[in-house]
Amino acid sequence: MTKESPETLFKGAPEELLSFVPHFDYVLLDISQIATETLEQLEFLFLRNILLALKQSRNAAYVEVFWEKIIIFAPQVRQKSLKFELFYTP
Repeated sequence: MTKESPETLFKGAPEELLSFVPHFDYVLLDISQIATETLEQLEFLFLRNILLALKQSRNAAYVEVFWEKIIIFAPQVRQKSLKFELFYTP
């Protein structure tokens, strides 16, 4: 668990505003240390797809081949050309 003070997180912030920063613990999960195969076995599809997308976001080859594992509704897609529409940004 990581816990840092508001003063550390918001350096230079006015003292009167720091009292409004919530204090809570959080867990930092380094998904780069989790094997892709392990993530692919998660049964909760939404979480699986989010974690795969985050882990492989900079791996264009993975996304090109396994895009259906990342897009949650991809198994229902009948047209393979849809992947180009999903990843197209104007």
